[in-house]
Amino acid sequence: MQQRDQFQIFRNFFEQKFSFIPGKKINMENEAYKQLSPKMIKQISVDVARGLWRFYPLFQLPIDSCQVLQQIFVRFFLTLWINLPQHLQQKYFQSVTDSFEVVFAAYFRFENFDLFFSAFDVDKETVVDFQLVFDKPEKVFHLSICWAIHLADKTDFNLSFFTRVGKKVVYWMNKDKIVHKIMQNMNDDEMSGFLMKHTVSCCLHSTRSFRLSAILTQAMMCLSFDNQAKLIARLTLVGARVYSPHLFPIDDPGYEQKFKLAIERVPEQCEDLTYTINDILTHALDELLKIKENENTLIELIKEFVDKN
Repeated sequence: MQQRDQFQIFRNFFEQKFSFIPGKKINMENEAYKQLSPKMIKQISVDVARGLWRFYPLFQLPIDSCQVLQQIFVRFFLTLWINLPQHLQQKYFQSVTDSFEVVFAAYFRFENFDLFFSAFDVDKETVVDFQLVFDKPEKVFHLSICWAIHLADKTDFNLSFFTRVGKKVVYWMNKDKIVHKIMQNMNDDEMSGFLMKHTVSCCLHSTRSFRLSAILTQAMMCLSFDNQAKLIARLTLVGARVYSPHLFPIDDPGYEQKFKLAIERVPEQCEDLTYTINDILTHALDELLKIKENENTLIELIKEFVDKN
């Protein structure tokens, strides 16, 4: 599937999920974001500086272009944030930017990227013209604001909420008899902490694929958090079983045909079982998704789950 088609599929879904109301005033002034607190601006800028990495291969940008793309996204996200209702503007947690990276990438006008790159100066604040960034910037911001408010209504942008979701993930994992036997002596709070990076972004942190990132973002937009917890548990266990079948036995012989196994395996003899299981649950899905051949299988698994829930 061509890159352009992938973007269009996501845009079609996004625009059906959230309605665009023409004429709604969006403040896109270049310095509008400075109304946010300096602490908030710094935190978001630091988080985004670690972001967008999953899309560099897709965009085929040179390494020295990464900082430019990040700065444009920082400005997009800060401008989006200042347009939220005031009571939400101070509610922010790390990883909330992940799904908005997908939106940004789907609408970004890469034919104009050279204009930004040539104007970029690391020692000065770059002026970002959103008319060049997006074809219809008011529409992109309006739909993104709708998604942010929808997400806030569900989570209150509160990490304690995701701690509770993490416990739900552990609950659903323990429904598997084999897994329950392995994890029965482990603390649920500790386990939910291990899984936090999956929980807050619906596993977006584990993939460099735009297609898979888009499908996971759509799942976030469609599923209740209870069903998101089920999906996260399922994906985590798929990764664990393929990555470390001696600890998480494969109960479905079809796994060997469905997934290309990760090359790197956890040693069969481990002195610290808790540490080893932590390592598996937090990294196995990442390893599984590094293998391109697994992408289509996982996309079909996620689509099937969303359709049923």
